Amino acid sequence: MSEKDRLQFLASVHGVFPAYFSFAVARHEHDPSAAGKMFDLVLWEKGIVGTSVSALRARVAASGDSEAVKLMDDLTAKKSESAQLATSRPPGWVELQSKLDAEANEVEQQLARHVSGVGEQKNLAGATWQDVQKSLKPSEAAVEIVRYQFHDGKNWTNTYRYAALVVTPRASAPSLIVLGDARKLESTPISSYRTNVALTRGVAAEPAPGEASTPGSGAGDTTAAYDAFWKPLEPALAGVKRVYVSPDGVLNQIPISLFADASGKMLLEKYELRYVNSTKDLLRPPSASSSKSAVLLGNPKFDLTEPEERAVLAQLNVAGGKSSLVASLTPAPVAPASPSPAVSGQRSAGLRGGALIPLPGTQVEVDAIDKLLKDSGWQVTPYTGDHALEEVVERLRNPRVVHFATHGFFLTDQDLTQKSQGSSYSGTVTLQDPMLRSGLFFAGANRVETGGAPIAGIEDGVLTAYQVSQINLQNTELVVLSACETGLGEQSNSEGVFGLRRGLQEAGADAVMMSMWSVPDRETQELMALFYAKWLSGLDKPEALRQAQLKEREVVRQRYNKDLPFYWGAFVLISR
Repeated sequence: MSEKDRLQFLASVHGVFPAYFSFAVARHEHDPSAAGKMFDLVLWEKGIVGTSVSALRARVAASGDSEAVKLMDDLTAKKSESAQLATSRPPGWVELQSKLDAEANEVEQQLARHVSGVGEQKNLAGATWQDVQKSLKPSEAAVEIVRYQFHDGKNWTNTYRYAALVVTPRASAPSLIVLGDARKLESTPISSYRTNVALTRGVAAEPAPGEASTPGSGAGDTTAAYDAFWKPLEPALAGVKRVYVSPDGVLNQIPISLFADASGKMLLEKYELRYVNSTKDLLRPPSASSSKSAVLLGNPKFDLTEPEERAVLAQLNVAGGKSSLVASLTPAPVAPASPSPAVSGQRSAGLRGGALIPLPGTQVEVDAIDKLLKDSGWQVTPYTGDHALEEVVERLRNPRVVHFATHGFFLTDQDLTQKSQGSSYSGTVTLQDPMLRSGLFFAGANRVETGGAPIAGIEDGVLTAYQVSQINLQNTELVVLSACETGLGEQSNSEGVFGLRRGLQEAGADAVMMSMWSVPDRETQELMALFYAKWLSGLDKPEALRQAQLKEREVVRQRYNKDLPFYWGAFVLISR
């Protein structure tokens, strides 16, 4: 089966899972083993299609099978062409894209038939909660959060519920905690969180000149979210310092580390949180990558013309062939970052169809990370300005680290309607594949974003999650998406979020750092430099991010006289 086939099949039997979850929740007080069986089923269900696709592509990459590689190249080409049609929307694009997608699906079916026996996935498919428990150290816990439709034992209801399963090293069975009705949990607690943290930059609440700010003011109200989603878990987490948490539902699209208790203390301060797709990922062997290779892309020249892009491509090809990732670069001039929160640049495509503004802070970011890595003995290839091309990304061959510092996008239905009204295409734009709704912008992207037609022989500078999934990132330890809204996408309860994160992990990336809202240019550049410095000093990646965020929190407090998580708290790091 292709990925599409697998998703359609899973949808046809999806009711099996919430029916059993409903049964287990009803039974667990009388039969404690029900919680363990529910945990086992969650381990099997979560991300089953994404995991199988990633395993298939890993097998193709490792096989050396020329026919399989040819099929994969053909699949990549068809998906890239389909994505370009969705971006530019020329006359008749819907029919052309439908034809291409059907061809791509057929190629993927051939590939799946040609390459069989994905060993790692088969091993993990039999994982149990006891296996997860054995992987935990004394002060650790594993938490699976589940959002499911409630079956009352006779009929399906219109109610969705959240439940949490907690495993600790000495527990005789998982703790099953019913969190409640999804509508209530996702309304006031989450809307308050988003209003006060993700959408508020602290400008309106700025103290008057000479007026002292209240300690901690501006931090935003995340206490309601803490009380709704986390406080019920704390009795089961007594004595725990590190928590491996697999979110579900709305929790997949916000940093739960910013939830604060009644005293104002955030989870970020109380625990070492580790985000995972599934807690069965604790059973995966550690990354085998030992190289010190990194590719950095930032400060793209969005206004790059066709002749300029063709010249750069010729230079890259001459430097070492189509797979070359070496180029002699001249950094673009760097403008000073603005200290004002009211005008600080953001890394989002806020115009949704208009011209993209330059991001000079990303040049500072790339330069700083380049120096940090090289000082630690890494081989680093930076691409900035007119060299920060989509073609460079498509030619990646499993570097250990990839860092993107650019504009990102996530398109809602409303955004798509606005784009269709401002384009030459007459009619409403509908993108049925959610992987086409999120992505990154690279050099030359303004040609299409301002209404220009695609150009034969060169990419359009718009890289969607749909295309990202075809890149070769096997043995890539970390991909950093230093852009806006890169963690967003369309939610599927059992398969997580369909967006850049899924595309990168299907491509083989072990860990992805991503943002949950539109991030400011200046503070993001500072946070990234702090993260790399701490990671290279010997901390593991999640702890390096945690400490970098706590440090940048203090920088922001001093700069704006307030605690403003908007500026430093958008990023999460998730491993598979």
